[in-house]
Parts: sequence; structure tokens; C-alpha cells
Amino acid sequence: MQQFQQLFLEKFSNKIHQSFSDFCSQEKVEFSTKTFLLYLIDKGLLNKTDIRNFLIVEEFEELYPNNNYHKTQTIKTLAARFAISDRAIWTMLNRKNAIPKI
Repeated sequence: MQQFQQLFLEKFSNKIHQSFSDFCSQEKVEFSTKTFLLYLIDKGLLNKTDIRNFLIVEEFEELYPNNNYHKTQTIKTLAARFAISDRAIWTMLNRKNAIPKI
């Protein structure tokens, strides 16, 4: 099963790399990480929800120690920063198991 997944991932990686490379050549755009991310979004392979969730989890992990390990204060900071309810952020972080169980 793992061998199948590895083959699948390798084929996907090769196809997406070739497709992106062709796109950059045709459109005469820079072959960069930012362009690649925009390409994935345009192709529907990355959605806004996944990007938002990733960003909030990363921001939480960065802010949490700076807020003296106060979960609620960190959540409130993120809610204000991203204009999302506290509850939505709690839910997002709990799904990603990002909130320490201390």
C-alpha cells in the first residue's frame, strides 16, 4: 500500500511540475514559490479554507509563547487580527490538534 502511495505521489509531483513549468513558459512568468502557490489555487488544488487554517495554526504557534502561554489571549489576538470569531479559531485549532493540552 505504501509503495502505491509513493508511486502516486511521485507521478503527481512530476505531472504538476511539468504542468507548472509549461504554464510559466507559455505565460512568461517567473518560476517561483509564490507563482506556484497562485497556480495551485487557480487549478483548485489549494483552497482558501486550507490556506486560512494553515495560516491561523502557524500564527497561533508563533504568538502563543509571546503571550506567556495564555491560550485565550492568543485566540483573542488571532480573532481580532483575522476578523474571525473566537469560537471559529478554537474549533480550527482543536481540529489541527494545535492547542497544547496543558
